[in-house]
Amino acid sequence: MSLLQFIKHIEKSHVYRAIDKPEQAKNEVVSAIKVLNYLAAAAAAARAEVPQQQQGKDKIIKTLSVFALEYYNELKKRETSKSTSEKLLWLSSKLVDSECQCEWYCYPVIKLGSYDSTNAIFINNYAAGGNGAGGNGAGGNGAGGNGAGGNGAGGNGAGGNGAGGNGAGADGANTANTANTANTADTADQLLLARLPSVTQDICRFEPLEMTNWSADPSILSALYQDLLQDCSFVSSFLSLVDQKVQMLQIISPNQKSNMYYVSLYFNGCKRKVTIDNRLPLIHHSQRNLTIKSFADETLFWPALIEKAYLKIAGSGYLPSGSNMANDTYILSGWLPEIVKLKQGQLPSLLMELWPLKMNGQVALGIGTGSMSDKLSTQLNLISEHDYMIEEFENQKPSISITLKNPWLCGNSAANRFVKTEDFAQFKYLYINWKPKENVPSYTENFIYSNKKLMLDLPQFTVKCDKECWLLLERHLSQDMNYWTKATVFESTGDRILSPNDHEHNLFESNNRLHLIKLKPGSYTIVVWCNTTAMFSLTSFGFPLSRSRYKHSFNKRIEGEWTVDTNGGEWTMSSFLNNPQYDIIVTKPTSVTLCLYGDEATIVNFHLLHSQASQKGKRIRKFVKTDSLLNENYNLNYQLASLDLQPGHYKLIVSTYHHSLGKFTFFINSSTQVEVEKVPNSIGLYSHTRIVPWNNQNRFKLYITTETRNTLVTFKILHQNSQDTKAVLVERQTNYRPAMRASIFNAVTKQPIQINKDFSSDTLYGLYIDQRFEYPGAFILLIERFEIGSGACVVEIGSNFKVTIQKEP
Repeated sequence: MSLLQFIKHIEKSHVYRAIDKPEQAKNEVVSAIKVLNYLAAAAAAARAEVPQQQQGKDKIIKTLSVFALEYYNELKKRETSKSTSEKLLWLSSKLVDSECQCEWYCYPVIKLGSYDSTNAIFINNYAAGGNGAGGNGAGGNGAGGNGAGGNGAGGNGAGGNGAGGNGAGADGANTANTANTANTADTADQLLLARLPSVTQDICRFEPLEMTNWSADPSILSALYQDLLQDCSFVSSFLSLVDQKVQMLQIISPNQKSNMYYVSLYFNGCKRKVTIDNRLPLIHHSQRNLTIKSFADETLFWPALIEKAYLKIAGSGYLPSGSNMANDTYILSGWLPEIVKLKQGQLPSLLMELWPLKMNGQVALGIGTGSMSDKLSTQLNLISEHDYMIEEFENQKPSISITLKNPWLCGNSAANRFVKTEDFAQFKYLYINWKPKENVPSYTENFIYSNKKLMLDLPQFTVKCDKECWLLLERHLSQDMNYWTKATVFESTGDRILSPNDHEHNLFESNNRLHLIKLKPGSYTIVVWCNTTAMFSLTSFGFPLSRSRYKHSFNKRIEGEWTVDTNGGEWTMSSFLNNPQYDIIVTKPTSVTLCLYGDEATIVNFHLLHSQASQKGKRIRKFVKTDSLLNENYNLNYQLASLDLQPGHYKLIVSTYHHSLGKFTFFINSSTQVEVEKVPNSIGLYSHTRIVPWNNQNRFKLYITTETRNTLVTFKILHQNSQDTKAVLVERQTNYRPAMRASIFNAVTKQPIQINKDFSSDTLYGLYIDQRFEYPGAFILLIERFEIGSGACVVEIGSNFKVTIQKEP
């Protein structure tokens, strides 16, 4: 047994906790405690022989025992359950390379008293005693190994800011339900080697190296360079951090020869440990290199181990797929990345502001070129699409120049190491990494983004700050490179945002994985968008960050659709009342926010009217725009309104402007509970429609036969100016309409049943006649218009039992 087994059990316990399996989580802690008990017993037995050598082990075991017992007690308390955000940190530990079908786990770094899970004591072949109790490394959970290769671009063509790779090593510690899914290191290396260009496959292979040179001399580290591997962004990042006196040796552990190393990197929402072995890709019979090297000391290999860990998580092993200096500096150090897309003449003023900060160790600076022709690249001595560290900035007006440090060297020649230029036109990006301020708390929300159409479904977060506040939005690592991310920052009271134009806002859009947002003092809601499913972390520095809440406590969500029968159009159309209608019942005075969302490119609106309890479940028959409690103009995709409602019954009508078909969502956020019920679309259980041409007549009869007692019938009568009898056509408010009336007679006795003497001219939405037929029989519906004319009469008949309709008896 070893402390490596101990930390595996602790990490697996955290995974079980994240997937809500508390008993398995506790069992793993028990197993970890058993490991400590075994080691304590072994130490006690050895103490009698060599007392002094066991003191270090005793201290380690005691510290870890205290942690394990406290953690176990925490698991026993249900109220200490992890939040979803905290669970996602562990659930996002798995990285996958689908091309070589490899997967491994990079768990968050765990603090265990005075140690953490990146300490060298958690490596099998490292003595956990004496000086072994130190450990300044980072990362990992088992022996891994990650491919070799490189696409060997020689000459001055070896530029590019690509960096990537996932050297598919096998991590010893797996998630609780995938105990043996990681490939062996040998298999993973073979898979990666098979993906190398044919020119390097036969001459390059992984070989284990005994790392005996652990020099951290800045002059030696400043001489690091890239050769065949196109990872200029990584090498420039490493150089810039050395320039800022960052102790890069602390990233890796142990700082002595070993078969396995932990590397501590920042990605997927936190500081994580990455496990690698001691093998590196070597090219035989050549002076060229596939790893980062120092021309001041050819025996220095530990930076290449950090590079290997970086390539392992980045996505493509030793075939880099693309990165940038700001992102890579963040991964190596946690310094906050900012990318400025340079405008003409902008660089000098930015450097005047930033250079004093760089000299004080507060920022690391780099710069990236745009695409250039080979001829222009040669003339300027700059490499196309390449990242450089900014070595010097000289502001001696009228001359302003920068000196760049080129991370790429051909072989180990430093002839083209530094490039001085006064021509800034070919630089496309300025990379800024801000050193985090000490003693400033950070607040992180981890979340999964899935494709959503509606703003109310998007992830939203609230931050309130009385000073400038910085936030970092991180999209977790993925092999999918075709993505974009938007963060919209709304000035608000901190409530959830329901419509994009409801508040003043700023939009930040990028295809970069990391995005730094700077906010002035105020209250904000941040809404995150993405074009694909992904996991994100949003971190606020200095001010609490929380998921945004709705303004009111109660929510109702209605999913509906405008179909061929219910796409009634806007309110000036005769079909308007065919639109979906809803009863809203309010029992207490309430404040509400109402929002209607339609499909893309749909112009929508809704109207709210007073109603009566007796009208519940019945459709509106008449609409007067001035009676609506809301009179907003139609709007593209969504409509929103806020108002106060008194107890009572209300009718809601949702509509589109252009008779559009499609789905809609209606959302109600209220201060008290409200009741919402859909009104049936039809005017009766059974429905019939007849279109009868007027033919220059002013009256006609329809014969109705009922077969059941107490048959309730509603007649809806409309005029259309076309004589087309095959389709019901829409009329406008401004179109001609004759005044109409309708009466009902017994077809046998000719006795009147319902007589309407007055003609109605207000028939845009229809003339309605209701009748209860107590006994089965035959009846006549007489429809009249004020004057003879053309066009047609549309009669819709709804009933609770079947009826028969015909033009002639």
